[in-house]
Amino acid sequence: FKARPFRIKADSAIYDSIDGKKIDEWKKGTSFTSNQKTEIWVKITGYFVAKKWKKSKKDMWIKKSQVSQR
Repeated sequence: FKARPFRIKADSAIYDSIDGKKIDEWKKGTSFTSNQKTEIWVKITGYFVAKKWKKSKKDMWIKKSQVSQR
């Protein structure tokens, strides 16, 4: 699908792949972009730092139930 912004609804684990290893935890309200998802997962393709967008340098996934579309 076309890239769009998302926001995390609650403090959430970030994983290195679908059903992968937990690599980080992001705070509620963090915004990111994605152009890939499955029934359960959303891939983080970029995120915002000090209101500036940065492309993800590594694979990062979050459970779809943890996010809302902006």
